[in-house]
Amino acid sequence: MTRERSRDLKNGLAEKVDSYGLVPNLRECLACGKCAGVCPVAAITPSYNPRQVIRDVLAGSEERWLASEEIWRCFWCANCYTVCPADIHFPLLVMQLRYRALEKGYGLKYIAPFRRFALRAR
Repeated sequence: MTRERSRDLKNGLAEKVDSYGLVPNLRECLACGKCAGVCPVAAITPSYNPRQVIRDVLAGSEERWLASEEIWRCFWCANCYTVCPADIHFPLLVMQLRYRALEKGYGLKYIAPFRRFALRAR
């Protein structure tokens, strides 16, 4: 993944992503690693790191996470939330990141299989 230039970073991205106020304490992330330690996705995919997603959002690196697979890997098991000392609800952040990615035309290839499954199940 390429490194962003400062002109590519978006100020206030965290507030735009969390437009519903579901994760108001995102800036309180301690980067302690407890979230990654209990994450089943991080256990099977070493590149997956919730702390990196949070850092990218806080830094304003929108293009970095929009184009990545990382936001589509979360199972929403909420193990990260249960151990977080800052009480950051990471699954709700991921939900909002996914919606934002879909609005910008990213991630359709990740939800297409679910759409086909839902249509067959109906």
